[in-house]
Amino acid sequence: MKKCGCFWDKWRIGLSLLIGLWVPPGLSGEESGQDTFADALRSARVSGIDEGLPPEVLRKMQNARLVLLGESTHGTREFYVWRDRISRALIEDGGFSFIAVEGDWASIYALNRYVKDKADAPASAKEALMAQQRWPQWMWGNEEVAELGEWLRRFNAGRPPAERVGIYGMDVYSPWAAADKTLAYTRASLGDGHRDVERALARFLRFRDDVSGYIRAGFFQRGELAEGYRAKIEQLSTRLETSDDPAGTFSAKQGLWTVKRAHGHFMAMADPAVSSWNPRALHMHETVQRLLSLYGSGSQGIVWAHNTHIGDARATPMAMEGDHNIGELSRRAMGNEAVFSLGFSTHRGSVLAGRAWEAPMQRMRIPEAGPGSLEAILHDFFPEGAVLHWRFGYTPLREREIAHRAIGVVYMPEHEFPGNYVPTRLSARYDALVFIPETRALTPLARP
Repeated sequence: MKKCGCFWDKWRIGLSLLIGLWVPPGLSGEESGQDTFADALRSARVSGIDEGLPPEVLRKMQNARLVLLGESTHGTREFYVWRDRISRALIEDGGFSFIAVEGDWASIYALNRYVKDKADAPASAKEALMAQQRWPQWMWGNEEVAELGEWLRRFNAGRPPAERVGIYGMDVYSPWAAADKTLAYTRASLGDGHRDVERALARFLRFRDDVSGYIRAGFFQRGELAEGYRAKIEQLSTRLETSDDPAGTFSAKQGLWTVKRAHGHFMAMADPAVSSWNPRALHMHETVQRLLSLYGSGSQGIVWAHNTHIGDARATPMAMEGDHNIGELSRRAMGNEAVFSLGFSTHRGSVLAGRAWEAPMQRMRIPEAGPGSLEAILHDFFPEGAVLHWRFGYTPLREREIAHRAIGVVYMPEHEFPGNYVPTRLSARYDALVFIPETRALTPLARP
């Protein structure tokens, strides 16, 4: 990607104006000194989005063990396209081994089989993605992900099976489908041992896709059930540790881990004293760490997930609520320089979302960003977009929080501001941010 040094010169005056003239509401006197939000921007380097990522950012990514690629919505084409291009560069030039996405293990595994040209794989990336049953189907069942799947298939062609790049789901949702995949594998591989796994999952499978029923039936045995799932995971690991199918064994164990963490997530939903967010966040983090171990000590991975997952939770109010995420857990476990986190944001445009959980998909308008928000300020000074990045280790002590847009799969544009904005200490949350002024909705796959 070609770097144009003139962009910084062109916008340096605008950034100086931003720093010199814009004082956030309630920020004056002593509070407007070092390590304010303006200081965070002063510390940033800026380039234009037409240039792609600056070479120094790509180098930092290539040197990281884990690259976290975010999005401020779950339905924006430009975010997927940017993540696709970055992922291809990291895989082709940096030797990265896998992509883990904020999707279900079982459904995304069908795409993994296709890109690796496995036996009985779907006939195309679209076919693999169309098989997804859980709402919101558009999040992964779209033309943009299908294009990535076809590229991964071509890239893997002719490579030894052990060197083929994979794509995996890391979420706790659809645990019943994950359990089915595990049982199919143990039925074919464990002989009589399959019965033990089947009995361990029997109670869970009785409540197929009935989360409320499972919570009511299992709440008073939540610890006992979780321990039972953990024991079966360990037994399965021991029984299959000499397997000549490490990928299949890994998938079977991952199915059980998904059930275990989904159990914790569901039980926490019924207990107001416990965060239901953390079991899910921990499962995503653990899944990525297991994938790094699967691919070996020198492997490197890529994560696609919402900004709320990949940006460091300690730079948001999540920390005060005791919630963690992949960004924080990865930095804690691996160190700041082993993890690179890239956030994305937009000022206006269109997006795919539903107005309620499991509501029909709609193409909705994203209104112009709320007054005083990060997106509104960046648009004022960088109307054509910008890439901002900070040096590793920049950890401001008193950087001011600023409202930063976050749109999920449920969205009501008319009630967006301020409810869809997360107070954020920007340079502590990400290593870099891509700001795209106007974006478009994803292209969902046509379903029969």
